[in-house]
Amino acid sequence: MEINFGERRDHTRINIEAKAKYKKLDSGAERPNRDYDEVKIKNLGKRGVCIVTPVELEKDSMISIELLLNKRKIRSFGEVVWSRQNGGPGAYESGINFVALKAEDIIFLEEFIEDKAIRRHDFFERE
Repeated sequence: MEINFGERRDHTRINIEAKAKYKKLDSGAERPNRDYDEVKIKNLGKRGVCIVTPVELEKDSMISIELLLNKRKIRSFGEVVWSRQNGGPGAYESGINFVALKAEDIIFLEEFIEDKAIRRHDFFERE
C-alpha cells in the first residue's frame, strides 16, 4: 500500500488491494438488470475509487458500486470520470467519483483511509 498525495486532489488517496462489485446503470445497456461484476480496487479516497475492470467504462456513465472493506459493505452510485487501458487487452482502470454515500459510510471511509495512511507512514518512519 502506498499513499498518494497531490495531483489535483485535496485529500489522501491510498493504494489498496480490496474487492468491489459494480454494474452499469445507464438506460439501454446491453444487459439490463444484470448481476454485479467483481473487480479489484486499485486506490481509494473519500470522494472516489479507482477500479480495475476487464472492459473500458464510458466516461460520464453512472454505475452502482459496492466496496468490501474490513468486512464492511459500502454501497454508492458513482460517475465514471475517466477510463484507460492499463497493460494488455482486458485490463482497464477507471476513476469513479462517489455520487451518493450515507453519512456513516463517509465517516467510515475517512477513518479507514486515515488509519491505513498512518500505518503506512509509521512503517516508513521505522525503516
